[in-house]
Amino acid sequence: MVKIKEKKWKAKNFRQLSNEIIRDPMVYLTEFFGGAASAEEWLREINLTVNSAVCPEMACADVLQNGFHCQQLILQVEVAYLLYKKAGLKRQAAPLAFFRLHADYVAYSDRGAYTQGGGVDPADTLSRFFSFQSLRAWYTALDELMRFLTCPKLPDDGWPADRALAVRELLLRLGQAMYVIYERGGSLTVVPSDSAATVR
Repeated sequence: MVKIKEKKWKAKNFRQLSNEIIRDPMVYLTEFFGGAASAEEWLREINLTVNSAVCPEMACADVLQNGFHCQQLILQVEVAYLLYKKAGLKRQAAPLAFFRLHADYVAYSDRGAYTQGGGVDPADTLSRFFSFQSLRAWYTALDELMRFLTCPKLPDDGWPADRALAVRELLLRLGQAMYVIYERGGSLTVVPSDSAATVR
């Protein structure tokens, strides 16, 4: 399980986290991945939600469903932030430099595995995610996604393509990292990519 630091987290510090999830993030991970959604389905929903928001022509007609997925993303980002802080992970200078080794590129292109240095490393993913921007900035980004989903055409203050691609990729990587953490019973430890859980 993740090493817990002494800081006292409370539900009032977050939008959606309950005190039960703050005490044990596996409650959320088990409920979400153990029953509500498969990892593969969740990654498709993330992809569709971001695509629909930044390119209205690609939107699903069911705006309520899209809004639900935005709410789920906020909750998952909050749980990820809690894990990130409890594990005492450090910020990274180049959070978008995803392929450190050729093996990382091969793992991604062949199996859809997000690896770093040859191993599936959820801690690295969480570190990259919150090095790209803070929890507060992620709230803003997800609020903007929700707003964009209600617009028949992208507003003038919509995201440039490079930002949209970075946000989508980071959310996808976070979704898979959270699934791997669930599969490992809460562990953030690195394991070699060929023996790691990947999307099924």
